[in-house]
Amino acid sequence: MGGEEVEVVLRVLKIFQDQSDDGWRVVRQKFAEEALVWWYLKHPNIVPFLGLDGTTFSSPTMAMLADVIQSLVYLHSENIVHGDLCGSKPRCGGSTRWMAPELLPSVYQPGMPFRRTPASDVWAFGCVCCEIWSEGEVPFTPLSDGAIVMALSHPDSADGVTPYGTKPLDKTGSLMPHGLWELVQLCFTQSHPATRC
Repeated sequence: MGGEEVEVVLRVLKIFQDQSDDGWRVVRQKFAEEALVWWYLKHPNIVPFLGLDGTTFSSPTMAMLADVIQSLVYLHSENIVHGDLCGSKPRCGGSTRWMAPELLPSVYQPGMPFRRTPASDVWAFGCVCCEIWSEGEVPFTPLSDGAIVMALSHPDSADGVTPYGTKPLDKTGSLMPHGLWELVQLCFTQSHPATRC
């Protein structure tokens, strides 16, 4: 392959007692929450997050989120902005539902050109986490696109407006895990978008 050697740390789940299916699900969920927070950390004294294995994260929801994280980490490491991240298929085509507030035309930076950034990808990633967890609920349900633009058009009053006002539920009625919800809330920071990355 000819690539450079990189030292890595491999975190492995070790279970020392038999777990019921629910117990094992809780352990995997907590481990996944830790992985999602770790992905967000960038510091010279913290080992970089490189990825997850498919065996540990066999839950379809967590596996999808792991795939999204790995893809975004790779793109951003190559200085590439995705720019159209959403959980829906086909692609969202720049819908305001997944769009970071600072991308709204002439709202936050009048006169500045429209430019997607890693921070706007992180906003969209927060939307995707909720959309995947809820198995399809789009951001800002039930608002129209126009109502979303109006709600986010005033930076002073928009700070409390987020794509998902409460923790989403999956189809079985399970709330999004607390750690993942906290991470999503960081993705929805509005006053200083650069702090999302």
